[in-house]
Amino acid sequence: MAGEEQAYQVSERVRIAVAEKHFEGNKETPIVKITISGGICSYPQYANNTVELIYKADEALYKAKEEGRNRIYKHSEQKIK
Repeated sequence: MAGEEQAYQVSERVRIAVAEKHFEGNKETPIVKITISGGICSYPQYANNTVELIYKADEALYKAKEEGRNRIYKHSEQKIK
């Protein structure tokens, strides 16, 4: 079972790989840059059930987007509910 830190490390590697890649676009925008944001929460450390786990990971995702996108946030490090 992966812990929160392991999940964060994998997510960061994916985020960086996507941000560094140039994707093929269309005629108007031949090259497209894509970034991703993510939220991580760990069960059972920070959530009591799957519904709470998804809710808290979603909160962390929205916190990442609020802070400027292209970020991965761990629920445990955020000042969110």
